[in-house]
Amino acid sequence: MRILLVDADGTRGGALAETLTAAGAEVTLAASGSFALTMLEWDRHDVVVSRARLGDMEGHELCAILRDDPGMKALRFALIARPEEVDASIESAGVDLILPATMSAAMMMARIARLVPETTTPMADAPEPPRVELADPGAEAPSESFAGSLETMDLAELARAIAEAGRTGHLLVALESAGGSMAFDAGRVVHAEFGEETGRSAFASLIAAADREGVGEFCFVADAEGGLRGTPRTVHNAIDELLRGS
Repeated sequence: MRILLVDADGTRGGALAETLTAAGAEVTLAASGSFALTMLEWDRHDVVVSRARLGDMEGHELCAILRDDPGMKALRFALIARPEEVDASIESAGVDLILPATMSAAMMMARIARLVPETTTPMADAPEPPRVELADPGAEAPSESFAGSLETMDLAELARAIAEAGRTGHLLVALESAGGSMAFDAGRVVHAEFGEETGRSAFASLIAAADREGVGEFCFVADAEGGLRGTPRTVHNAIDELLRGS
């Protein structure tokens, strides 16, 4: 069973992810609702387990967005909530299972497992995008999704190339220390996440960490519809200004 765990608290989410993994699940951790939406577009899961409060949106709002997507009909959704966080809006959003926040991780796993019977056919993985290297910092970024290694591509120059090409989509970055993301709308960075940070400070921290570590992987997921659905707008600076401040 493949679980996407959505928790804005990295320490708490990491601890729960370890328990779910030990119980036999394959767990991916997302720090926000917008990051979760991007990850689901890129890689399918069987169950989303989300906290009721995510920072950029409510957990039931994330569920409602997924329920409106015909391609996500088979996806099950569990919400971890305190009693005061449960109301009619959660029930009307299509949540399959509400897990009390005080429930033990082991019991949560037992309840989640019932959402996906063993006879359920796993959802097919999304095809892997072609790997490309933008060796020339001035090269135009492709309009399709692409991925590569930060050992051969500087993250700052990659962000600049995507911006100058006017692309729309999410740049997902996996470093040894943590993961992060940047959202581009027609070439402008409109949102960034790194650890518990969001916005311009997250952009600067992610660039600095990538430069310091020198290793990692990246993936740009193009948004064909150009809507960046569910993505908050936390950055309002041009790419040159962002890179000067990083």
